[in-house]
Amino acid sequence: MSADGHGLPDSAITEAHDMIHHAEQEEHEHEAAMKRGLTDEAAEAEYDLIHGAEERAARAERRRNSFTKVKRTLEKLIPGRH
Repeated sequence: MSADGHGLPDSAITEAHDMIHHAEQEEHEHEAAMKRGLTDEAAEAEYDLIHGAEERAARAERRRNSFTKVKRTLEKLIPGRH
């Protein structure tokens, strides 16, 4: 339920906003690809390549952060130089 108790829940409004933003972003990327003379297939392949790399980088960063947390915890538990 929304904060004032009427209408759509806040989460539904947020999700709808995110969907609209995503659709607008895809439309912008499509228009940019068309200006560069890319076919739909080439633009899709480019999109997959770029976003796949971004996702892999984000996963690697999460793993690094997770390892750092474990390392800090071990350093607190085990006395001495690390």
